[in-house]
Amino acid sequence: MASWDSEMSSEYMRAQILHTECEIDKLVEAGEVSQEEAWDAYFGLLHECDLWGFLEERERIVSKIDTERYNPFKSKDPRVHIIARSRMIRLNLSPPSFNN
Repeated sequence: MASWDSEMSSEYMRAQILHTECEIDKLVEAGEVSQEEAWDAYFGLLHECDLWGFLEERERIVSKIDTERYNPFKSKDPRVHIIARSRMIRLNLSPPSFNN
């Protein structure tokens, strides 16, 4: 059994992100997920890239999201809302209010 340090190493996480990105790509290509679901998944990967400092992976992944159309705050997935709010707070921005 691998130790915690080796499992959570930078290279291990990079491999996990790349594997997950490839799996999302396959699902999109096969039409098994909606575009919105794919963008949500890619958005989650962007968050992991930012946490681990994987800038080259981040740039490639963000190119798969239509940033003009995608709004993580309008996602149906509550986990995406949490990530988006966390990112805004980290950047000292105010998350949008949807109390209307």
